[in-house]
Order: sequence, then structure tokens, then C-alpha cells
Amino acid sequence: MENLKQIWPCHLPTVEKNNVSMLRVISVRSCDSLTNIFPDNPLPMLNNLEVIKVYYCGSIESIFNIDFETVSEMDGYISRLRSITVDYLSNLRELWRMSGVNNSNILINGFQGVQSITISGCKRFKDIFTPVTTSFDLYALINYTADEVFRVT
Repeated sequence: MENLKQIWPCHLPTVEKNNVSMLRVISVRSCDSLTNIFPDNPLPMLNNLEVIKVYYCGSIESIFNIDFETVSEMDGYISRLRSITVDYLSNLRELWRMSGVNNSNILINGFQGVQSITISGCKRFKDIFTPVTTSFDLYALINYTADEVFRVT
């Protein structure tokens, strides 16, 4: 699906968020025009998601885009996400892109169940998450592999 630009619209109605939230595995391959996997602030959609696999999608710069100025669902949210695998995303810069974080007391714990992150062949990969003045909890992480990752200077 080389011409696919988005999987879901930027803003999903509540009914559609509930339907999508039943997904346990998302696997995307060879979608070079795809700019994002999820709409902004995807947390309500990820209730049951356990695995994300994204391969050979040349336009994706980040997997999760979270804007804290507009997100209200972060409090109390805990994901079942356990595994993230990204391979050959030529424009990937970070897994989590965060904006609007101005409070160093915010603890981002919605992804504390992630156990495995594998990144390979992502030439522009820079950070797991946007550097922010807050705490990002990856407490359960036991496997982090980054192969063929080249730093942009």
C-alpha cells in the first residue's frame, strides 16, 4: 500500500476509538507514504494493544505523537503494550514524540509495561523519546536492541 497516507483520521469519534481499542497487534509493512501509525494522542486507542511492528515505511518520523497541551487522557492510563519493533524506517527520529510538556513533575507512565524495543536499519534514529523535562517510565524494559542505527549530527 505504497500510497496509504494514514490508517486512521487525525481525530476519531469515541465509537471508533472503542472499536480500535480492541486491537492486540498492529503490523504495518511497506507503506512509504504513511506519515504516522496513530493519530495524535493515541492513548485511548491502545487499551489492549500488546505488539507494534512497523517495517519499511519511509515517511514515518515517530511512532507515538503525544501533545500534553491537548491530552486529557494521560492520568491513570496504563497500556498493555509489551513489544515495539521497527525496521528500516528511513526517517524515524524517535519512538515517542512529545510536545507541550512544561512541568518537570509529570510522570509519563502510560508505557511502563513495555518489555522489548527493537530498532534496526533506521538511519536517522536519534532518541527513544523527545528530550523533555519530565520523567518517562519504561520500568519493565528488559530488552533494548538498536542495530544499524546511525546518528544524525
